[in-house]
Amino acid sequence: IFQDCQNWIENGYMDEIFSMSYGADTAYVADNARAFERICKDLCFYSTGLMAFSDSPEQALGRQMTVVRDSGADGVAVFSLANITPSNYYAPVTQGAFRDASVQVNRLNETVAVQIRSILEKADTLYGPEAGLSDDEVATVKQLLDPILQEALSFDADSSDAARKAYCTQTITALEQACETILPLFGTSQRSYAEKDYKDLIHWLTISRNRI
Repeated sequence: IFQDCQNWIENGYMDEIFSMSYGADTAYVADNARAFERICKDLCFYSTGLMAFSDSPEQALGRQMTVVRDSGADGVAVFSLANITPSNYYAPVTQGAFRDASVQVNRLNETVAVQIRSILEKADTLYGPEAGLSDDEVATVKQLLDPILQEALSFDADSSDAARKAYCTQTITALEQACETILPLFGTSQRSYAEKDYKDLIHWLTISRNRI
């Protein structure tokens, strides 16, 4: 009550904000997430707190996990874990956003590796049939992203702050350069969908660099 979190964020006191955006109404949750994202920007990470209690239907939780990502949130925090059981809230969690083990967005090279692997999986399964990329164009995507993945896998997360900060800067530059070639391969309608994967990663690395 009466928390001045905007002041905390602007002064660099917070590494991550967790909003208590509890409600069954998806539109309310999305609006709340956008409001917090406008405050957090690239100054700290932001996860939207979602409601898994009371009489909120489990379908609402699944929809909210999708809309908060589209709203710009860096993740979700579900309250409460004790309420997620095989008979309640289990399906949208295990079959949706958390069907694969999550990795926090502040994990630098671990985050990069997970996101690049996700993009490469889309290159194999979606880019051709859904976006109309040729085999050669898919191969170009992989050729540009593989060095970024290999660097992520080889980077020592226990390196000095200076090295970690440099890793963020170098990877942001590499991603921006890759996007200059990759994104024009997509048609207008698919480009924004593909671009978000890269923008999210650049956003997370920018926050990490700022926090370091």
